[in-house]
Amino acid sequence: MSKGKGKRSAEGAGGNGMDVDSGDERDESELRALRDETVDVEFEVNDPLESDFHALKTLLKQLFVQAPVDLSSGADTIIAMTDYVGCVIRVLNGDEGDGQPAACYGVISAFNLQQWQEKPFVRDVRALLLQKSAKHAGAKDAARFAALLAGAEGDVGYVVNERVANVPVELAPPMHANLLREIGWAVEDGEPYKFSHVVYLCKSYAVMEETSDDAPSLRGPHGKRSKRAGRGAAAAELHYCHFEDSLLEQVAVLKFSYPIELGGDGGLTERPTLETGEKLLPHRTCLVVPMDRVESAVALMQQTFGVAGDAIN
Repeated sequence: MSKGKGKRSAEGAGGNGMDVDSGDERDESELRALRDETVDVEFEVNDPLESDFHALKTLLKQLFVQAPVDLSSGADTIIAMTDYVGCVIRVLNGDEGDGQPAACYGVISAFNLQQWQEKPFVRDVRALLLQKSAKHAGAKDAARFAALLAGAEGDVGYVVNERVANVPVELAPPMHANLLREIGWAVEDGEPYKFSHVVYLCKSYAVMEETSDDAPSLRGPHGKRSKRAGRGAAAAELHYCHFEDSLLEQVAVLKFSYPIELGGDGGLTERPTLETGEKLLPHRTCLVVPMDRVESAVALMQQTFGVAGDAIN
């Protein structure tokens, strides 16, 4: 069956300090208005709309920092797929004051990395991940990853899962469960969502330390210093920005990470810091999960956060 167009809702506690990269002025101003405030809000999860284009592009920009990826194509494709898969997070009963729905604060959707290569976003994501795997994964993992994207074991999906800071993590389990159901319905309809594996690109970070010679190093497991920043990042202890990604990692069969450096077109101008003053080196971690393990990962999310998968109706 095709995905229904009715509203689906989920509740969560609000947060403060929502930070995103620059994007559409309307969406960014709404986020800035909430910055440094403590707000008590409820969220709803429903279908992407054409009016979400700029907000979706902003969310994708958070994920693809410094990457030569066509974000407009990505936002357009998410909206175009709404009859089958994908949903966004909004403030419950929110609107822009002009009859338009409130800006979206998060998104989850899926792309076919084999059959949709004519779409600029899919083409760019494939090229980016193949380049990064060749440089940052081991030779064996890089070869397997390239074979998977070449279709050696069937079609591979890419799941985009992004939200602004402090959107409650309790929304993650029902969103992932809902996407899994929608993929199943789309397969029943003969749509190209039958995947052997699913790729997740996750935001992660390493904590940096200043050494005696003022050259930064990365903190490894158990607080030990690892190799200098920019080299051998795999030795550093990485933490995920979205906690549910650590649960996806538990069922992944392949993983590699790469750092996001300062500078560059559309890149970071300064390193983010913790409240302790320690600076962070942002990374992106690519996880490859067999499709038959995704359901167990979603079940683990539900168990961890105590949220039922049918919270989205």
